[in-house]
Amino acid sequence: MLIIIGAHYLLATQTRAKAQVLVDAVLLYHASHGSYPKDLQTVGYAPETVKSMIGMGGYLLEENKASFFYTSTYVPFETEDYDFSKHEWVHLD
Repeated sequence: MLIIIGAHYLLATQTRAKAQVLVDAVLLYHASHGSYPKDLQTVGYAPETVKSMIGMGGYLLEENKASFFYTSTYVPFETEDYDFSKHEWVHLD
C-alpha cells in the first residue's frame, strides 16, 4: 500500500513542478510585456509538449484574464488550477 501512495505522491509532485514551469513562463511574459500571452506557444511550448508535461490541461486567455489548469493526478474529474490574481494553486472538485 505504501508503494502505491508513494507512486501517486511522486506523480502529483512531478506534474505540479512541470505545471509550475509553464505558469512561470506565462508570469515572465506578463512581467515583460504587461499582458498575458495568447497561448503557451507564444512562450515557447507547443501543444504536444504541454500534453507530455502535464497530461490533460492547458492555458486559456479570455478578456485579458489568464487561466491554467491540469487534471488532478489522484482524483478523477477534478483539476488543479492556478489563480493568476492570487498567485496560488487551487484544487477544484
